[in-house]
Amino acid sequence: RDVELCVELDREQGIVAFWNQVRQFVGCKLEDATTPGDAVDMYVLHKLHSEFALPSKGRQEGEEYEGGAVFDPITGVRENVIVLDLKSLYPMCMVTINASPETKVDADTYDGDMYQAPNGTRFRKEPDGVIREMVKELLAEREQKKSLRDDHDPKEQAYEQYDRQQQAVKVIMNSLYGVLGWDRFRLYDREMGAAVTATGREVIEYTEEIVNDHGHEVIYGDTDSVMLEIGNISSPDLPGEVPSDIRETYPEMSREEVQTLYATVNRGFELEEMINESYGRFAEEELNASEHRFEIECEKLYRRFFQAGRKKRYAGLKIWLQ
Repeated sequence: RDVELCVELDREQGIVAFWNQVRQFVGCKLEDATTPGDAVDMYVLHKLHSEFALPSKGRQEGEEYEGGAVFDPITGVRENVIVLDLKSLYPMCMVTINASPETKVDADTYDGDMYQAPNGTRFRKEPDGVIREMVKELLAEREQKKSLRDDHDPKEQAYEQYDRQQQAVKVIMNSLYGVLGWDRFRLYDREMGAAVTATGREVIEYTEEIVNDHGHEVIYGDTDSVMLEIGNISSPDLPGEVPSDIRETYPEMSREEVQTLYATVNRGFELEEMINESYGRFAEEELNASEHRFEIECEKLYRRFFQAGRKKRYAGLKIWLQ
């Protein structure tokens, strides 16, 4: 039965089909598609083979640097916790500050316009580096696949096919940052990797400040998301009417529970809009960037959220997902 179960599991989850899609997109062997370092390496080789003589793999000395922001955990149960998630944070950091091995400059000798990462590393503003070009291309490719997907009904085979394709692109885009901090990657650059991570930390810490300024407490955060407690909403603040599709989605809830859910999610969307509007000022003041690609979204709602004082360990009753 072991083999039969594997086949049935693959039919249900489409595991082989997904990694085969990654293989086709990258242009690598199937066994390499499942390893981020190998898949991204082949993607980079295909993209840059006629432009640059790339260094060999595994020839550089590696050195650790500080990772993403992880907030101190709480202990206990919280009510109505909204999760705000920064979309593809590290790729967006790379695009915003034009982080790439060949764009890194010395602030004392370079007289052109520069982006400034929070760790002190500087990157020239023009022209675009190879990393920025690749991320932009991947973003455009993914949006195209998502648009084609959305032209079809979710029950159609074409919808499933385009969804697999956009997920494959997403895997490569997000893996690109991950391998930049790997000393066996041919484009490894410690200062660049540290600059991108430092930028991500600064963005998430700034997001916490904005949330706190609007009267809510960030109870936890990890790398590219923050969790904030909306708490119980008093009866006078509940909406009088709730859209029928919301009521129909939660038939097991009482009228007041549905009103609370609707009001809480709306508050999450209000915060999403306010935070996104403020990122322009942050990018200008902290990164010397007149344009940015940071975008946060209200991703999910936990009716109850529990944490026992340990980082990266929590549980929640999820009742809404974007």
